[in-house]
Amino acid sequence: MLLWTLFLNLVATGEVHTSRESSSNNSFRIFNAFTLNNSLNTSDLSPAVKEHIQYQVDDLMQRMIVESGDSREGKSARSPRRRNFLQTEAVQGQCDMKEIQKRIQQCNCYKPRERCVEVKPPRADIVSTMPQCVIVERCEGVCPSTRTCLPKAAEIVTVPVIFVGLTQGVTPQVITECSSIQVEKHVKCECACAVKKEDCNSKQIFNPQLCRCECQNFPERMECMKQNKFWILSSCECVCPGDIPTECSTGAFFNKETCKCEPIE
Repeated sequence: MLLWTLFLNLVATGEVHTSRESSSNNSFRIFNAFTLNNSLNTSDLSPAVKEHIQYQVDDLMQRMIVESGDSREGKSARSPRRRNFLQTEAVQGQCDMKEIQKRIQQCNCYKPRERCVEVKPPRADIVSTMPQCVIVERCEGVCPSTRTCLPKAAEIVTVPVIFVGLTQGVTPQVITECSSIQVEKHVKCECACAVKKEDCNSKQIFNPQLCRCECQNFPERMECMKQNKFWILSSCECVCPGDIPTECSTGAFFNKETCKCEPIE
């Protein structure tokens, strides 16, 4: 409800723009996925509006995460904007901000958490292990949508285990073997880019600030939008709308440039 209220406020105040020139350098962002609540009716919104809303939602979540982190560490807000953010922008209903900040703190990516990691048999003749999982600290938690919780520092720990195997022969016998395994333990965590430079294709350039691959062929994108086609961010190419049938009658072919069936010459 808070996200939808935010969107309605943006529309009502005229803060949602569809032109690149009307947005600041950071407020017009391209996303590979629209991650707002799927139950919201966003089918009538243009891609540009969705992108702008996504930026606003990301900004909202980022500031809530940062503010809750300051609260956890006993820091004061750095500016009136941040200090009053949660109180001023949650415009509907009464929010228990102390409890909300507590919940956000519990899920933030700020330190490793204990996790049950499966112990996989290292050899084909081992049918089971004891224990079947070990408790080890790993990084997990909430980060802004373009980043993920990853280990900043890690170490290898040795854990004693018992391998359960079978002997060779017509009537195999169960045997046990005292051994040990090595498991990675995370020491420090950080919100890092989930997308790496090597994930970008030849038409893209990596933006480390926004953690994404960005298309370099902007003129093609603008021309694509003028033709009411769809721009695919992952491949940086223009495609026909999905509701247009691509099957043509005999003697015709589907032209991807014009998005219609044309006679075969």
